[in-house]
Amino acid sequence: MWLAVVAGILGLSDSASADWQGTKWGMSPEQADKSFRIPHKPVTDDPPGMRFLKGYFKFQYTTGNIAFDRGGLHFDHGRLNLISMELKDATQCDDLLEALRGIYGDPAADEQNEHARTVIWHDNNNNNKITLQHYAQYAKTCWLNYEPLKPLKPFPPFKLTPAPGGL
Repeated sequence: MWLAVVAGILGLSDSASADWQGTKWGMSPEQADKSFRIPHKPVTDDPPGMRFLKGYFKFQYTTGNIAFDRGGLHFDHGRLNLISMELKDATQCDDLLEALRGIYGDPAADEQNEHARTVIWHDNNNNNKITLQHYAQYAKTCWLNYEPLKPLKPFPPFKLTPAPGGL
């Protein structure tokens, strides 16, 4: 079953787009709006208690028989730094895990505690850190996150130049 998912998810990090569906890490919201290949809309609301869901754009995505809901492009200081998606049916999280394992190989980390299982892959070729978080016991959710593996280049430092006649 997960082979159909692999075919769709491979677009998550194809070398032509480097990040996902036409996006590039560090792009502005305006650039993402123009290049993002999935139907999306700007986030105009921030549900109470759900600040972590807020992104500049939200979307839904389906690949094979796996559907993602509550997807978001998230920006920090006006630069794309996170793509998050929640599986519509959290019971498919194991199928998604196997699909990701087929794409990225053995994970860099696989940890489980009483609340969640977190599996992380490092895609050095595309500068992606892929994180799958499965909260099976309480919230019964499954999240897939993509973020830059290497941090974005920092903003240039501000240079303080003394005013003429100053200290």
